Amino acid sequence: MTILLNAGVRFDGAKVVVIDDSKVVRTAVKIILEKHGCQVATTVNDFDPLLTVIEYQPDIILIGNPSPDQVMDHLDGYQTCASIKNDPALKKIPVVIIAGEDELIERERTRVVGANYFMAKPFTGDELLDAVKACISDTKAS
Repeated sequence: MTILLNAGVRFDGAKVVVIDDSKVVRTAVKIILEKHGCQVATTVNDFDPLLTVIEYQPDIILIGNPSPDQVMDHLDGYQTCASIKNDPALKKIPVVIIAGEDELIERERTRVVGANYFMAKPFTGDELLDAVKACISDTKAS
């Protein structure tokens, strides 16, 4: 018997891109969202996660680990979000930032780069589903 979180919540056919350097996070988010009807593509925040976004044309994007833990040669999650929100073809896609800490500065950076929603790690499956539901509802309302 499979027990679904938020059992009544379905996102049948919603396309989601999950960008996170952690395979564990990508896999967990994918499993939860697929059980609720989403089609999920995952990628790391490497040199160009925007290629996955452009190719997949998602309804929502989740970006984890937005701040680099070390000096990297690629964009951090906030820069990736800003790139999405500054691209005329992508800017209407809702973005959820999943930060490692729930601090005021992380929430402010999320707002400044134009993300639609903020979640802190660790998060529950229900919190993830609530974020997706809020962003998809906002998209349908506009």
